[in-house]
Parts: sequence; structure tokens; C-alpha cells
Amino acid sequence: SGWDKKLKEKGGSWNELDPKYQNALSSLAINVGGAKAGDKWTKVLDAAMAEDPVAFAKELRRMDAGEHTAGMDNRVMKELFYAGIITNRSEVEDVLPEANFLSGVPG
Repeated sequence: SGWDKKLKEKGGSWNELDPKYQNALSSLAINVGGAKAGDKWTKVLDAAMAEDPVAFAKELRRMDAGEHTAGMDNRVMKELFYAGIITNRSEVEDVLPEANFLSGVPG
């Protein structure tokens, strides 16, 4: 519900988002908590509305104990791939530099 309000403020709505981005945003809400996602993760909505995979990847990037790690970058890479937003690592490797072949996403 936090995203609905923010999307409305930005002139959009959940139903107008590409289902690929809806899937990735739903996964984010499950992983970080819906209320937290709605409160803290607002720039990601701009990227979703623009259907910009690079900006979306950058905004989905999370830290583990205050550091960017291969594990977290690989996690975001997988989300993008399984949602159908990207087809290979090279599309977003500049913003997810720790991601690697262990993500399971083709290079």
C-alpha cells in the first residue's frame, strides 16, 4: 500500500507498471518487508515507471552488513533475470559489479 500512494504521487499506479517490474517489486517487498519497502525504496519506482533496467538494478542493490557483496548483487541479478527484465549479466554489470557467474544468469 505504501507503493500505491507513492506511485499515485508520481502520476502512476501499480496496474500501469509492467508486470515484470511488478514481480521484482513484489519480491523486494517480501524480502525487506512491505512497509519498509513502501517507506524507503522510492527511487526504484521511478526506474520501474521508466522501465529502465539499469536504473532499476541500481536502486534494487542492497548491502549486507554495510557492504556491497557478491551475494547481494547476485541476488538482485537473479531477481532481474527471473522477472524477465534482463536476459544476461552484461546488461547491468556496471551497477552490480560484484555479481558473477554464481548468479546463474548468463554472461
